[in-house]
Amino acid sequence: MMKLFGFLPLPVAVFLLSFAVSALSGLVLIPWLRRLKIGQTVREEGLKSHYAKNGTPMMGGLLFLTAMAVVGVPLCLAGFNLWPYMLVTLGCGLVGFADDWIKVVRKRSKGVSGRQKMLALGLVAVLFVTWCLVGGTEIRNLVIPFAGMDAPWTVPFWLAGGLGIFILLAFTNGVNLTDGVDGLAGSVTLVVLTVLGVLFSFRAELDDLRLFSALMAGGVLGYLLYNFHPAKVFMGDTGSLALGGAVSSVAIAAGMPLLFILVGIVYVAEDLSVIIQVFWFKRTGRRVFRMAPIHHHFEMAGWKENKIVWVFSGVGILFGLLALLASR
Repeated sequence: MMKLFGFLPLPVAVFLLSFAVSALSGLVLIPWLRRLKIGQTVREEGLKSHYAKNGTPMMGGLLFLTAMAVVGVPLCLAGFNLWPYMLVTLGCGLVGFADDWIKVVRKRSKGVSGRQKMLALGLVAVLFVTWCLVGGTEIRNLVIPFAGMDAPWTVPFWLAGGLGIFILLAFTNGVNLTDGVDGLAGSVTLVVLTVLGVLFSFRAELDDLRLFSALMAGGVLGYLLYNFHPAKVFMGDTGSLALGGAVSSVAIAAGMPLLFILVGIVYVAEDLSVIIQVFWFKRTGRRVFRMAPIHHHFEMAGWKENKIVWVFSGVGILFGLLALLASR
């Protein structure tokens, strides 16, 4: 891939530019969100320790979405094919924006209904997967963990399409569930984007995906400057659904949804903890976890928010390294 100014690799330059735009936009957007009183409303059934977060500005996902637009659009105009992934990210972010808007304007802490949200995300998923199937991406050439990236399995259209839709829906939900502790979703996603970027670097035809991963990673790091505990802003569903769409779309297009399960193991754990909790409670009337999703279980066990962030990010790094080994 080309170098900027003759010495700086383009992904590194894109990462730094995206970081700068995201960080600087926070200086403008966060006071603007505060003036508009676009603040967090903690659910009544939520943790009492989170009540102090009421009123903290939300929709902080606008920081890295701004960076994506400011840095990404010129790259697209220069010939890099980032449009599909930017549009998926924006589409999922718009679903989250509608959810956040209802929470803020109508003061309904639950926002858009789960069914409406899944239908809207499902539409984004179907459109993206359809584009992948007809647009010449690697979606049908699945990389099988521990079989090597050079020996993918070519699967039928229906299997590749169905798996792609499932992955996008499952992981947008997983990122959304992970966003419950200061710095958690951003830190975990920064790890995920970094690992994906490394995986994409193994194959030259995935350079555009590597560039998009760098673009989003820089934006997320800029956002994290304001989101580490105690958070000055939350990404809201605007940000969490957008990030879910971003990481899922590139993994699907690269034919790596199975490796992505390892890379995104924290999202998987968050998803499964809710499924297990709901299923077991309906069946027995008892809970498996003190509270789901699972990061709240550890919070109720006495873990500080920063400890949860470090431990969960560490788990993400370990499974990311496992994914890198599994790709060779």
